Amino acid sequence: MKTMRVRGVLGLLAGVATLAFLLPLDDYAGSVASFTPGPGGDNFGYEALGPPSGGGLFAGSTDTATLGVSGSLTLELSVPAGNGPGTDLLVCENPFLLLSDTSTSFAEVCTVEVSSDDQHFARFPMKYTGPVGPFLPTQGAKLSWYSGLAGVRPVLTSVPFGPAPLDVVHAGGDAFDFADLANDPQVLAGLVDLGDISYVRLTDVDTGTVLDDFGTAIWDCGLDGLSSADIDAVIGVNNHANLLPGRPQVELSLDGAGFLTLHVFDPDGLKDVKQGLDAAIDMTPVPFLALLPFFALTQVDSFSFTMVTGPVPPGVYPVELRVGTVDKSGMYGGDALKLP
Repeated sequence: MKTMRVRGVLGLLAGVATLAFLLPLDDYAGSVASFTPGPGGDNFGYEALGPPSGGGLFAGSTDTATLGVSGSLTLELSVPAGNGPGTDLLVCENPFLLLSDTSTSFAEVCTVEVSSDDQHFARFPMKYTGPVGPFLPTQGAKLSWYSGLAGVRPVLTSVPFGPAPLDVVHAGGDAFDFADLANDPQVLAGLVDLGDISYVRLTDVDTGTVLDDFGTAIWDCGLDGLSSADIDAVIGVNNHANLLPGRPQVELSLDGAGFLTLHVFDPDGLKDVKQGLDAAIDMTPVPFLALLPFFALTQVDSFSFTMVTGPVPPGVYPVELRVGTVDKSGMYGGDALKLP
């Protein structure tokens, strides 16, 4: 729990109403479906509604809903999201990088689940590869230790300032692709429709108690009752309102043999995104041209190109790669992938 702010109900509602008047809110959560705060949690959860207010690489937001230890918050998106090209959802908690080691953050993690009906939820697969705790919160946690959990990467976008929230490369936060849930039992049973996701449930990980999908106890920063996730916002990167004709697409994939594929497509032609390609590795911006020497071009036409590199040895490069583009009309496409 890096910060906790409890406002009066009337003030909260007035603030949300003001935001709704000033800003388009289609890309964010519009209401709290349910909230069961744990010890140290907020009362209402309203601070998680609307756009993010990230503090940048080295400072967490102070406008967040604190879950409390093992607390759970379910948010309803203003517009349903779907399994589109690239990243579908960004979850904005409020971690920050350590000045002494920018591969390390003050992470207070939570699980991420999605639902079509607020009854049946599919949880993103999660993995923790860090040391057996406890460890001092001042030492932080490596970004590479966590997969499928939110609360790891800082939030860089702060509406109306900073990078655009739909800019996957520069917005920060933790990225999720609904395609990773294709084999979830709730999805296979038809109870969760990945093309129509309206609810996002975020549950604080009680450090050292919750196990990942491989039976490993997950450890994060903070101490006892002061260790819980703080939710800034959720962003429906691929929601039903912003999947517009002409929007560019970026997709990253890693096959079983370790080959990394990057595919970029724009229905208006590659000339539409020629000046708008960008990348980042673990939050550090990288010129797209710097990636080219490591890839082989395998396909190109007037609308798309595909590049491949690898095989990437397992565990050698435990970083997150993000690649994105913006077209001439200002529409974004982007994807994020942890290697490997």
